[in-house]
Amino acid sequence: MVVVSVLGYVWYSYYTGTSTGGGDGPVQATDVNIQNIEARLSELRRLRDLKLDASLFTEEAFRELQLPVIPPPPAVQIGRPNPFLPF
Repeated sequence: MVVVSVLGYVWYSYYTGTSTGGGDGPVQATDVNIQNIEARLSELRRLRDLKLDASLFTEEAFRELQLPVIPPPPAVQIGRPNPFLPF
């Protein structure tokens, strides 16, 4: 789930990024692209170093949880046995 979210964010950021126009030339655009890539990589590194606390799954209250028992709906006859008979 986290990987899909990260990939979605990177894809969204890549395709909605601002373009640099004008006469600055390709060197200026390359510098901006490198800065954008470095910023995204630093965000990905922060996600890689993220430590999740899984102690919730070992708590007694969590282990006692059960799925709810939902009874099936009662059998209801839909329509008439012969729909072509007049009322």
